[in-house]
Amino acid sequence: MSVVALQDTFLEAYSKIPKTEQKRIYKLIDALRLDMNNKGLNLERMREALDPNVYSVRLSHSYRVILVRPEDENVFLLVWIDHHDKAYRWIKGKRFVPNKETRTLQMWDMENVNADGVVTGEPAPAGQNLFAHVTDEQLYQLGVIREFIPIVRKIKTLDDFEIYKPVFPNDTCEYLSFIAQGDSPEEVLQVMRELERESDAADKKDFTVSDAITSPVSSRTIMVAAKDRKLNRQLQEVLEQPLERWRIFLHPRQKSVVEKNYRGPVRVLGGAGTGKTVIAMHRARYLLQHFLQNGERVLFTTFTRTLAQNLKQILSTMLSPHEMERVDVIHIDALAKRIAEKGNACKVTIVSGYKLNALWKEAMQKYDWDADKYTFLRAEYDRVIQYNGIETWQEYMSVPRIGRRTSVSRSMRKRIWNTVSYVVEKKKEHGWFEHTDVLREARKWLEANPSQSLFQYRAAIIDEAQDMHQEGFRLLRALIPEAENDLFIVGDAHQRIYSRQVVLGRCGIHVRGRRSLRLNVNYRTTEQIRQKAVEVIRKMEFDDLDGGVDHGNDISLFSGTVPVIRSFRNSTAEKEFIVSRIRELLESGVKRNEIAILVPTNDGLEIVMKHLYKHELPAEKLSANMNPDRPRIQCGTMHNSKGLEFRIVFIAEANEDNLPNTGVLNMKKNEPDELEAYLNEQRSLLYVAMTRAREQIYITSYGPLTALLSDPSGN
Repeated sequence: MSVVALQDTFLEAYSKIPKTEQKRIYKLIDALRLDMNNKGLNLERMREALDPNVYSVRLSHSYRVILVRPEDENVFLLVWIDHHDKAYRWIKGKRFVPNKETRTLQMWDMENVNADGVVTGEPAPAGQNLFAHVTDEQLYQLGVIREFIPIVRKIKTLDDFEIYKPVFPNDTCEYLSFIAQGDSPEEVLQVMRELERESDAADKKDFTVSDAITSPVSSRTIMVAAKDRKLNRQLQEVLEQPLERWRIFLHPRQKSVVEKNYRGPVRVLGGAGTGKTVIAMHRARYLLQHFLQNGERVLFTTFTRTLAQNLKQILSTMLSPHEMERVDVIHIDALAKRIAEKGNACKVTIVSGYKLNALWKEAMQKYDWDADKYTFLRAEYDRVIQYNGIETWQEYMSVPRIGRRTSVSRSMRKRIWNTVSYVVEKKKEHGWFEHTDVLREARKWLEANPSQSLFQYRAAIIDEAQDMHQEGFRLLRALIPEAENDLFIVGDAHQRIYSRQVVLGRCGIHVRGRRSLRLNVNYRTTEQIRQKAVEVIRKMEFDDLDGGVDHGNDISLFSGTVPVIRSFRNSTAEKEFIVSRIRELLESGVKRNEIAILVPTNDGLEIVMKHLYKHELPAEKLSANMNPDRPRIQCGTMHNSKGLEFRIVFIAEANEDNLPNTGVLNMKKNEPDELEAYLNEQRSLLYVAMTRAREQIYITSYGPLTALLSDPSGN
């Protein structure tokens, strides 16, 4: 029996061949697995290839599969498939190296490098090279083979490095990227050694191709399709589902996070695009297949209805129907409403913003508050009373008002409490609830009924944790029994757009030490997009969801074009530019549903939709009921884009009076705490919207552009 593996390049090529040819691959993999000497496979050594271990297999009259088959090793690695002439051209200069330093199988393209003359060129003068402080031996330890060290010595700037990134294998490119961003060689080598410990072959003196292919550290680019007489249970899913790298290839760090057995809750941090939601979904599958007993259920919850529906749709392609029956995917407010209604046998009515505002103004009039204190009172209620779950005067009298710079006397505090109590009583009279009220009611019912059988889950996975209220986490702690692998929490304070800073320890969720992890490699956006997005939030400080500070420094392995930022004289000119550019993208092969237009406001969204329809460009709004596979341009507010991604993104109407909103700024101008919080929300919102783009982003305005881009400090 042989090991059969698939490289990412093979699956990329596989996704582009006809369905009739795709159907032959499964049989080929099975034949290779069963008999590596099967003469009926038409297995031929490619004499024109640079690497002596490269062979071709005739799949049909027109198509050839290129694979690596080292002598005296029972392993096949499928690396490409194409028309025979194209396949032969693709493989000609490729060399496959089992790198003992990185514990991976690296693919180096020697032909392209030689054609450019970079190997034989003179190195950059000492002191001008971006990696001048890294020794040749350290470069070798980082996975740079000896022939390519002169290439590294030619890289003078970060811009040069972006050009050279495609030359390096993924693992080495990642390590060099961290050094280019300021990490020391010693720090990066330490991280690399930690990954090596995951490798079964870490202590072997002879590191073979077979060792490299099956090494856990190779999970970035290689999937083992067949091993030990068994086909990988995910192989059919990989070959039949749309090709998306995250479904198949996990970074070894991600893979370790997904498959580890934890003694309690775990928290995973990471910037936009680092794969937090990806590992959350893989974790759900791994729990069901490896840790949970038959019949035990998993809760998968997040902050928004749109994202919950999107996650449910994706999970249905990753799990079997039986496994899917054991997963509840629901956003946190809907979960709380379900528990509160069933537990208390009552109807929960969420009060509208209009009615709630009227109620507060009524209370302010009763207790003789000036109208300009509205923002202060609402913030005191939300950030002190609701945040801490306070329900009595005694609790409010003694609670620390952390983060509130406006001091209050005891008499003023009593007046605040009387005003709040009036609002609370009136809500009860009308049977009205705010979302935080529902979270609290659900949590209290669960705590009062610890043996309840209506809502039973063995584990919960929480996505977009940074935007959840502390009451939401208290509810989850009351719902999920404390045990191994009970809570898996992923989030990123850089993307917090609702100013709800949570401290997990205060909710009975303890994640310190080895159960606190951070991802720092961006797999979604290009480095150019990532850098521009980070500029918006660079001066902010971010928490780690547990009272500490997140000092994470992310990198992207992808390079692309610089973001396009344009201002126009009026709205019509802006929309005409967007329509014109979309038509060009469609003509170049981009699909409609790969394009998103995001705007700051609902009014702006309606204007954009009307303009697209006027020009006969089919579009639909981002919503929980949308079908992402329909050939329509995706349109939504920046808030609704949370957790989604698109190949091309337009951020329209990014005007100085829209982002941040001038009316809201004026309302909060006399409350420094609220003004700062709102500006931070807006910076994070723009960061979120920008990082939805994988390949290209356009940011447009009519009139002056938002100051958050021209002046990230927001002044």
